[in-house]
Amino acid sequence: SRESFPSMTGPTLDPVAAAQGLVDQIFSLVLNPERLNRIYLQSATESNTLNIAQVIEAMWNANRGNQPLAALVQQRLVDHLLSTLQQKKLHVTTAAELMNELMKIRKQLSSGNGQHAFLQYKIDKYLEAPMEWKSSPSINMPDGSPIGTTPCNHSF
Repeated sequence: SRESFPSMTGPTLDPVAAAQGLVDQIFSLVLNPERLNRIYLQSATESNTLNIAQVIEAMWNANRGNQPLAALVQQRLVDHLLSTLQQKKLHVTTAAELMNELMKIRKQLSSGNGQHAFLQYKIDKYLEAPMEWKSSPSINMPDGSPIGTTPCNHSF
């Protein structure tokens, strides 16, 4: 139906898919190459503005208390960073900042768990052959039901 997320848990609600749809939507907007170029240029000329490192760090550290959600956010952030690095509209200087943040993330992953080992492997594969890397598919947010298609017969 129009209100359903694709599920990897069969016919039941998949809360991870719902969360991934939301995370993908947010990251696609925040990590838009043109937006990142503006963030880079503004932070280079105005010291009191948000910079790319702060944006990436805030996303990386999101939901630290909820392990499954934090793992999903980190997984999707790495995928979105790698995808963004391949965008033609990304300035070279902005790409350098993103790559620097990706390398910081990779360094943090070396002392982690299986999730971190998987992310480190993904980053390493990208660094070996960036043009061959393909992003994991995003989950689109469901359209939802059209508004105003059913009569409102409420009596007050």
